[in-house]
Amino acid sequence: MMQFVTQYHLDAAAFVLLTLTITWLTDRCYLLRFATPARRKWTASLALLITVFGLFAAYPLNADPDGGDAFIRRVSAEATGIIVVLVVLMASCVSVFTSEILGRYRDQQMRLELQTHELTTALRRQDVFQFAINSHAIFMTTDIRGVITFANERLCRISGYSSDELVGARPHIMNSGYHDGEFWEKMWQAIRAGEVWGGEVCNRRKNGTQFWIKNTIVPYLDDSGKICQFVSIATDITARKRYETDLMKAARLDQLTGLANRSLFHERLLTAMNHFRRNNSRQFALMFLDFDRFKLVNDSLGHDVGDLLLKEIAVRLRRHVRSTDEITVETSAATVARLGGDEFVVLAEDIRSPRDAVCLAQRLLDVCGEPYDLNGQVVQSSASIGIVCSDLKYRTADEMLRDADIAMYQAKARGKAQYVIFDASMQQAVRDRVQIEEDLRIALAENQFVLHYQPIVSLTDGHLSSVEALARWNHPTRGIVSPKQFISIAEETRLILPLSLWVLREACHQFVEWKTKFPETAPAYVSVNLSRIQLAEATLVSQVMEIISATGIHPEQLQLEVTESEIMENAHAAREMLNALKAEGIRLAMDDFGTGHSSLACLHEFPFDVLKIDQAFIRNFDRGRAFIALANSIVSLADNLGMECVAEGIETIDQIATLQAMGCTCGQGYYFGKPVSVEVLMKGEWRASSLASSTAVQSDW
Repeated sequence: MMQFVTQYHLDAAAFVLLTLTITWLTDRCYLLRFATPARRKWTASLALLITVFGLFAAYPLNADPDGGDAFIRRVSAEATGIIVVLVVLMASCVSVFTSEILGRYRDQQMRLELQTHELTTALRRQDVFQFAINSHAIFMTTDIRGVITFANERLCRISGYSSDELVGARPHIMNSGYHDGEFWEKMWQAIRAGEVWGGEVCNRRKNGTQFWIKNTIVPYLDDSGKICQFVSIATDITARKRYETDLMKAARLDQLTGLANRSLFHERLLTAMNHFRRNNSRQFALMFLDFDRFKLVNDSLGHDVGDLLLKEIAVRLRRHVRSTDEITVETSAATVARLGGDEFVVLAEDIRSPRDAVCLAQRLLDVCGEPYDLNGQVVQSSASIGIVCSDLKYRTADEMLRDADIAMYQAKARGKAQYVIFDASMQQAVRDRVQIEEDLRIALAENQFVLHYQPIVSLTDGHLSSVEALARWNHPTRGIVSPKQFISIAEETRLILPLSLWVLREACHQFVEWKTKFPETAPAYVSVNLSRIQLAEATLVSQVMEIISATGIHPEQLQLEVTESEIMENAHAAREMLNALKAEGIRLAMDDFGTGHSSLACLHEFPFDVLKIDQAFIRNFDRGRAFIALANSIVSLADNLGMECVAEGIETIDQIATLQAMGCTCGQGYYFGKPVSVEVLMKGEWRASSLASSTAVQSDW
């Protein structure tokens, strides 16, 4: 009986133990995914121990029943054998159940800790996200009607409105008016159709200032797929837009004066031309302004003062022309621009007639002709203005600018400080000038120039005192071309420099030849004109001395003439240059005296040997005593300064008599002789027929 009972209980105990082990392991496998690494190791070890023990206990009982009996008999040898087996089985069961209970408790605790950690992390992320949104993103939601339902702190800060002021209102509260109705209509069409809309929007703060955002609007759908609200997420791009505006201004405004530059002016001129094509009643006028004496200010007073002059000119033009040159303004009644240097342009739009343009031009002449006080330096300048009125014949803006420039040069040629309205005949004159410039270059290369000499005669005894060398252009098709037709063009193109050096070299060479062949009839010196371009050249003295050395002429046999106006363009630099030439022994003469702006007080500072009275005084002797008195004062001035005096433009014997009475020493003009070639001079055939037949004058010599 003992054997039967023992085997039965052992089989049952083994079965129960294995069943509990399998059940426990199944549950453990499900819960292992939530366990920590240490928990997984502990569970695996316990499962292995229980499994080995169960197999060890069950295998002998099933594989060898006698082995079990033997085991029982061995255990039963003691009275407590059965109790020991039962205690072991019970202990195993208690251990399994206890472990399970503790494991489930620990699993629940771990799940709770994991959920708590995940919730804490989520809350932290939400706080960070909310902080990020409020710090950098502008966030707003509206219902389908466009009423604001939420506005974050960032939007409140940048707009100046509180959340209470925004919620319940419409976004229109921040409308700046920058965008037109079409812009907003396209936006609403897109988002109401369920599309995501993106773009840059200019809004208005509560204080009235503008701010820019880069906005993205997303339609939000409910569970049924219908739009229930709109979500707007934006970033502030005000600083970027301001920087872009500054760059645009830098690219389209003149940096020195703040006026429109060539690019912006070109756009506005094209706009005005297009308006005129569509509606001929929208007339406009283009004015091209060039300022006199600007180069003189730059060279004599420095570029800083020159810049101040340009700024002051810009201020006066802007003040007296209705103009708004801000980039944001699309149209304006007038635009003032600086093209470069001292060249300015004015576009006057919506004028009633060309008369309005003339009135504006006259007003600009008046205000620009007033003295300029530039940090204590008082400077005088004036404007020459060319005017072109709207005309359908113009196809491009450059064509209008070209003709306005032509008219401006006509104003300068007519005496400066005036305006000229362009007409078609001026274009032919310009074409002629262009052709002359091309021919000048060829003439210099092919040596088409010749020298003629005009006699300068003593008014006391009639002998040939000197001759003035004058360049003549022997054009292959035009014949002899007068200097009046090409000298100004040569100066503008700086072709005057090689031409003047050729004149100086040729005059010195021919004078030496004349002196060598006919020393008894040759005059004391030859006079050659210097241009204002030459006078500004730092190498002038060295070039003159090189020619003197090469030709063999004595320095005192060469006289250089400069006009009064050329000297006063830059008096300081001219004085230094003339002193350097005088130091080399060269004679100097001031030509056309009395017509410029020189001060009599500073005349003694220049080392002149001769004053030449401008022919305008001589020709007007018969118009009244005033011109005679002025000429007489010049003769007296020259005498007091130890200078010779030469009267230009003498054409009558009465003029000679008047000048002789004044004490003028020499005269020059058609009465004595026109400019002739060097061959005629050497033959002594230079005297005019009027002089040859004038016995009255000859008897006085």
